[in-house]
Amino acid sequence: MLHQPIGGSGRSITPVLTVGHEHADPAVHHRDGCWTLTGMRNTPFCPKCRSTVILQIPGQAGGFGSGNNIPVGRSIFSAVLVTRYVCASCGFSEEWVDDKAGLQKLSAKYSR
Repeated sequence: MLHQPIGGSGRSITPVLTVGHEHADPAVHHRDGCWTLTGMRNTPFCPKCRSTVILQIPGQAGGFGSGNNIPVGRSIFSAVLVTRYVCASCGFSEEWVDDKAGLQKLSAKYSR
């Protein structure tokens, strides 16, 4: 069982999880030796308050850099759109690049 807090930025979440147990919390998964939260994009509820009222706000690219996007070229047509997922109950939010082509553009421009 896992009984140590996970999270960051001063907040912690203490899941009670048995590895391989059929009643394990679907919002928490084990990857590369770390316990992490799965996002609201992948689960039907908020990982903070467990509400099921999740808003999906699609990314946009507008003039003068407006909208929720990451610029990768000289025009708004090359921007990678970022979708926001917001819990309507507690305000917790996440941002995700939803498409593989966008991730490839970002990797090509911003990789270290």
